[in-house]
Amino acid sequence: MMDCIELNSVNHYVVAKQHLANSPASAALTSVVRDVAGLHASNTKTPYLSLLARVPGFKKEQLHNAIYQGHSLAKIRCVRKTLYVHCAENLPLLYAATGSTVAKASENYMIYRGVSLADYEVLSERILRMLAGSSLTAAQIKDELVTDLDISAVLYYMCDCGLLVRDSPVAGWLDKQHRYSLFSEVYPSLNLAALDERDAVAALVREYIAAFGPVTDADIVWWTGLGKIRVRSALRSLRSELIDVRICGQSDRYHMLEDHLGALRDLQSGGSPNVNLLPALDGYVMGYTDRSRFLDPKYRDRVMDKSGNITNVVMVDGQILGVWDVADETSPSVKVHMFEFVQHLAGEKIYAQAKEAGEFICGREVRFRQCDKMEPLESRPAGAFMAPLSGC
Repeated sequence: MMDCIELNSVNHYVVAKQHLANSPASAALTSVVRDVAGLHASNTKTPYLSLLARVPGFKKEQLHNAIYQGHSLAKIRCVRKTLYVHCAENLPLLYAATGSTVAKASENYMIYRGVSLADYEVLSERILRMLAGSSLTAAQIKDELVTDLDISAVLYYMCDCGLLVRDSPVAGWLDKQHRYSLFSEVYPSLNLAALDERDAVAALVREYIAAFGPVTDADIVWWTGLGKIRVRSALRSLRSELIDVRICGQSDRYHMLEDHLGALRDLQSGGSPNVNLLPALDGYVMGYTDRSRFLDPKYRDRVMDKSGNITNVVMVDGQILGVWDVADETSPSVKVHMFEFVQHLAGEKIYAQAKEAGEFICGREVRFRQCDKMEPLESRPAGAFMAPLSGC
């Protein structure tokens, strides 16, 4: 095992891998999504704002077109049963690695909602016939079926079984209501049964380590949601590709790909401060079970709620030093609350990126507001992390 690496160097290295430092404007969306191991998408804004933070000049239609027209990207529930945007070519791997876990949870939810497996067999056959050559919303499907059963639960299960895909949103990029289409028609060349589950789990763990490493066993278990036994088996199968490293001041063992070690050793940090405004639930800040690597515990209650959800954050040189929010009102504003003083150049970058994010969300010019105080998220109701500065 090599000598310990300073945490500051590790953060700079992972921030760069996550396309959060000097990412070229020419970077293809599929390359960025692949490099960061997918975009967290349980909130409709998050994947768009995650790309805004990583791709200079990013426009909403780029992601919309990649998912719903070119179909190079796709939405899928996978790790931790969470909705992500991934490269379409990666769907067989994700289904093989996580599909059984996701589908079982979805089946249980459907039954809880009053739809029996016998009901499902009848309804799913009718839905498949109905959607042949078509794309319909849940409401349209329910009207056609003339049933009081929970059709949304059925559609979720069909998506998690690889029968349907979540197609374009009904009313713009922030709408949670989707149209649904047949998986076989949207992705005719993909075979979801092509991979063995054990091999797929190993490939998924490798993908995570490539995007987030150095990482601990606990980090991998958290991110994949697959449990210790399967993760340890995957690590054993990958041992020829991995190397263990130490982070100074930490007792844990960290894994990374051996062929990435040179890039970490050769990293040149310093110079102009690197500033990132990331959205709530961004994949990078949600990617580790131990967030102390980029968040001082004394600021935890302003960044995380009781469930561990992370709000919109301001990062300076890989450390979370503030939060931000947007109020899309008659006179829209973007608000920033900093935990501590930052140098002038970092402050200028925060201002510029906050304005950019606010105008991206609101579609018009926004005012900038500095908030001196905020109510801790841990003492607020569930969901408050989506609007951390609502009282400012």
